[in-house]
Amino acid sequence: SRAQALLPGHEARLSEYLSAVMTAGERARELVVKMLEFSRNAPREDLRPVNPAPLSDEVCRIMAAIIPSSIQLRVDNALGAAIALMAPSDLHQLLVNLIVNARDALAGHGLITVSLLPVQRVQGVCSGCHSRIDASYLVLDVADDGEGIDPSVLPRIFDPFFTTKSAGKGTGLGLSVVHGIVHRGRGHIIVTSTPGAGTRFRLLFPPAFAPEAPALVEVTSSTPAPRGGGRRTARKFVFDGTV
Repeated sequence: SRAQALLPGHEARLSEYLSAVMTAGERARELVVKMLEFSRNAPREDLRPVNPAPLSDEVCRIMAAIIPSSIQLRVDNALGAAIALMAPSDLHQLLVNLIVNARDALAGHGLITVSLLPVQRVQGVCSGCHSRIDASYLVLDVADDGEGIDPSVLPRIFDPFFTTKSAGKGTGLGLSVVHGIVHRGRGHIIVTSTPGAGTRFRLLFPPAFAPEAPALVEVTSSTPAPRGGGRRTARKFVFDGTV
């Protein structure tokens, strides 16, 4: 056939075109999935008690292997027995999006810290839905010591397609997806940032009770401490990029 006659001389070019089409199709599929995730405002019904520590360790080990070796990824787990009400797949996507976002803010070198904190009472205003917060949550912090976010930009970071990155560097959907996942999971987000000193995303998840620890751990100071003679375990380690 004519196509077969043309193939030997144009095989490399045709292969390149097909690869570009497949790549574009995959990116379009991911974009649609993210848009649908953001548009679903109804609370999730498949939330269940989950210990986020093993899941966060797994994600961080994977991410440490693919981010530049000049960026240090540190995990600080002070959860104790506390568990959260969430969907495991959601936690994976949240951490990947926030670590990638932090990586981009570091411009090739710096520190990303992922902190899991015990259930504690949180007061403030949600940076996503702007509602006032005054309740107990399990806390997941993702912080970096990068360039920070300009105060004029901060109110828009969760807007779909909004990005300060140059063309081709991002879709502007990463943080909007984070917003959608957290709020569909009945949680909240508090973002604090200082230009030149870094940014912290504090994700708040509704708590659940572990069978062996039916009581909440209340934290009333910046240094978490147990009450009633309970015990809290803490571990801190750094991923060096090896898995």
